[in-house]
Amino acid sequence: IHASHMILTPALEGEPWEKEMLWRNRPRELILPEYNSRNGQTQLWYDITGKQAVDMLAELSDLSYEIFIKICEAVVAMAEILDGLLISPDILLLRPESIFFDNQTENVSFCCYFGNEKEIGKSFHELLEYLLAKLDHKNVNGVQTAYELFEYTRMDGYCIAEIKKMHNQQTEFLKKALEAVLGFSETDS
Repeated sequence: IHASHMILTPALEGEPWEKEMLWRNRPRELILPEYNSRNGQTQLWYDITGKQAVDMLAELSDLSYEIFIKICEAVVAMAEILDGLLISPDILLLRPESIFFDNQTENVSFCCYFGNEKEIGKSFHELLEYLLAKLDHKNVNGVQTAYELFEYTRMDGYCIAEIKKMHNQQTEFLKKALEAVLGFSETDS
């Protein structure tokens, strides 16, 4: 059996209670590292078997709006999970080479890195900047939404939890617009 790993150094440990909380609860889409020592240096090994890094996915073709939204929703959901565990979402590595897309389940996974120096708001903004450059611009409404989200993250002190609320409001607006155009609602069918 073959396995694929991403290896990071230096290995920063984090607070013991944070590690304990994560290892006990094991959020499904969070890739927790294994600590290995090589030549006197501790390394973090992340099992990425069956997953493809977002940067590699973007090299193969433009990212669809659906993938873009899936990544954004996954960031917000993981931040909520970590907040619920009283752990700062700043531990998420929001770099395209350390965010993984599972080709079978289409789930998005993140690597946990204690001692990450970037605040999640800044990391998310930089991720969006990267994703916008890789986004398939054929879906005009999707591109407009993506740019609105990017602009929102440029504001000082924006709240990542608000992104979910913005997305839900937009989804509701589009649903009502579709109902108006088609002349019926889902409850009529």
